[in-house]
Amino acid sequence: MISRPQDITASVSVPPSASQSQSQDTCSGNSVHVTSTNSMNPPSPPSPIQTQMVSKTKTNTRGKYIGQGHDETTTTTDEKRVLDGESSSSSSVPEWFPFAPTRRQIERLKVMELRDACQERGLAKNGKKADLQERLMEWTNDQHRQTVLERNALRNKSLLGGNPLEDVIQNELLADAVPPPVVPAEKRELSIAEKFSSDQEVDDYVEPLINRRKALLRSKNLSFIKTKKSERVNDDGDDDVDEEDSELVEDEDLILALNLQPTKDYLTDLKKTFDKNVSKAPNNYQVKQLYQKAKAADQVGDVKSAKKYLLQLQKVTPQDTRVIRRLARLESQEGNVDKAKKILQSALRSMPKSGDLLQGLGQLEVTCGNSQKARQYFREAILSSPKFPNPYHALATLEHSEGNIRVATAILRLGLKHCPTNHRLHHALGDLYREANMLDLAEKAYQKGLRCVELEAEESGKCLDWGKSFLYTALSYVYYDKGDIAECRKWLRKSIDSGNNNMHSQGWLGLAQLEESQHNFEQARKIYEEALTIYERHRGVLNVGKRRKHLKPPKLGDKWIHVYFSYARFEEKYGSDENVNNVYNRVATLFPKNYEVLVRWATFQRQRGRRDRAAALLELACKRAGNKDPKPYRLYAEFQMSAGDFKRARSILFLGAQSLSEFPDNPKQNEELARLFHTWAIVEWHLNKLDRTESLFDHSLRLVDGAENRALVLYSIARFLFNARKDYVLSQHCICLSLSETLTPDGSPGIWSLWAKVADAMSNMDLKEKCLLQLETLEAQESTKMTFDVSTHGLHGMMRRAPWQRKLLAPTNNKYDDSCWYKGISFPRISEHSN
Repeated sequence: MISRPQDITASVSVPPSASQSQSQDTCSGNSVHVTSTNSMNPPSPPSPIQTQMVSKTKTNTRGKYIGQGHDETTTTTDEKRVLDGESSSSSSVPEWFPFAPTRRQIERLKVMELRDACQERGLAKNGKKADLQERLMEWTNDQHRQTVLERNALRNKSLLGGNPLEDVIQNELLADAVPPPVVPAEKRELSIAEKFSSDQEVDDYVEPLINRRKALLRSKNLSFIKTKKSERVNDDGDDDVDEEDSELVEDEDLILALNLQPTKDYLTDLKKTFDKNVSKAPNNYQVKQLYQKAKAADQVGDVKSAKKYLLQLQKVTPQDTRVIRRLARLESQEGNVDKAKKILQSALRSMPKSGDLLQGLGQLEVTCGNSQKARQYFREAILSSPKFPNPYHALATLEHSEGNIRVATAILRLGLKHCPTNHRLHHALGDLYREANMLDLAEKAYQKGLRCVELEAEESGKCLDWGKSFLYTALSYVYYDKGDIAECRKWLRKSIDSGNNNMHSQGWLGLAQLEESQHNFEQARKIYEEALTIYERHRGVLNVGKRRKHLKPPKLGDKWIHVYFSYARFEEKYGSDENVNNVYNRVATLFPKNYEVLVRWATFQRQRGRRDRAAALLELACKRAGNKDPKPYRLYAEFQMSAGDFKRARSILFLGAQSLSEFPDNPKQNEELARLFHTWAIVEWHLNKLDRTESLFDHSLRLVDGAENRALVLYSIARFLFNARKDYVLSQHCICLSLSETLTPDGSPGIWSLWAKVADAMSNMDLKEKCLLQLETLEAQESTKMTFDVSTHGLHGMMRRAPWQRKLLAPTNNKYDDSCWYKGISFPRISEHSN
């Protein structure tokens, strides 16, 4: 008797003699007993089919490929190592790599490992990494298809009444020893081998059967018969099928599969249906490749192509929040904030509990300055997805930016309670501790973040050195605050030497600025040059021999531009003008679309008295800015105002306002547009167009955002009403509104001097004395404002500002600095103006 094993694919080892009747199944551990029908005849030697089954069993057990057709007596040394679970010294394939790997396992291998894996499986090992991966994947698919065909063939044999395992053993072991009993042809049932005369006919029979079953499973109107039917009800609800007919109905699918040959037309229609269904559902590899194309186009600034790929992905994978978030971000970058919100809100209707989409809406509200709505979205995201760490980080950053340190700390601790292995939350918590001067707690938080990165890298098998670099830099800040400069320098050097992450711009910038803060100017210059050389070689700027390599476009959000800006500031302070121009020339070559480079370069030329060069650079910056940013237009107009050419300044401001008016409303641009209208109002004041001046001031006041900027615009209106209109009451009203925002709108107590003049004009001597007293008090306190603009670094920059920046970026009176935009405007002298 033969005991049926649980796994019909288990291989069977051949007994060496007739007396042995039991063989151990090497796959499942089940014992298979074979009883010979004729003990006098010895068993036949192993057949090729049996040898192949034994070889497959060894292969699946060890996880390595072993050539078929080798018995244990002729096994080589390397094959013995493989059979014993040891890897060959000549193979670099990891031990965990299985015989039939998945795509994810294939993608984890390096190039040399892929070549060895192909060689072990008898495949060509030449080609690039992508070719090797695809070759292995096709081979794996062929193995799976072959396994399915074998199983279906054995299953069909079993459905005819036989035991597949018994048939294999008897056909292979006893075919030559025991002739089959003679059965009359009219009583004998045909087997699969007898139905088809060749292997090709068997394949022609099996393939349509498999395709037909797949098509039935995909069909919406038909379903495969899986359970036993006991009765069938007709349209009238009467039971008109007896027990015998129901048994025929049970085998209906089997009769169609085995006794009815499919027609050519049926196979053609079935193939069309199958191909149509496959084309509608591309595999994960195709989706991944399409997303990589969209990501690459986004990083190089090709927004049009990125949108095209993302829209295709959205049709194929409408539930992929990565695609939706990236598409919304692209719209937001182009100024279409409302369209970006609609994209996220539309997706949120079908996925109301998606924490990723809720967080995306919160980030858009932060961009628009709606802190309350942003806070609400972040909280909903946390409630919907407690295990999603990003909303905790975003909400804590928002609370910290508004001064709610205790709330931010509580949010981060709550996030770590639900996501204890997220290194970004540990990093943010360490930043809060460092800002509160709790340096030991900050160091512990950063160390925990490092352990989380190492654990994640070990589990995923990916290189996460970039995550370590940021934490190393944060640890350097801690030791700088502790006064240990040597340890600080060590951690900064480690941040750029860890693994292959020598492109960590924050580490290079910190190391150079550290040396500058310690007055090691030559060492700082060497670090700057070393960093920029590495980056320029990476971008393909440096010459290789006599040929120039192709210049790669900068990635989206490339932070290396800040290294160049810091180096230019360093050379401007400690070097020569030639070195400064050289740095700006290099950065302008690497970032040709960044008009901020040209604005900074023009500011330097203006300070050195080279007005022609400054004008040319500002004009070029306006062309590159187009309708994206009004700042270059305003700076160019102020440059012309300083030369007394107010009509030229008016034309420039009009062109800038006209370009921005064709662009959708963007909250990011409202602040700069308000400044542009403010400058334009001053120009019209110079040209004695007072009505137009009032109108432009009104436009500026409606667009301005923030207490300091609003106070400056109100201060200008008060000056205009006092000097040009002689409207002292309304001027005093604007002064009071400005002082309600801040005591010193422009960083100096000049507004109190203006109020004293207004009080004097209104013959209010008591008020005048009080204003003069307040003026003297503020002048004695030497109330100045630091020109380091935190807003330019964003919320993340605020939380992770390097400690040595307080020494390097000291308060300055540079009137061309962007944070002192108000001081760059030349107001009209006090004079009598009339309509």
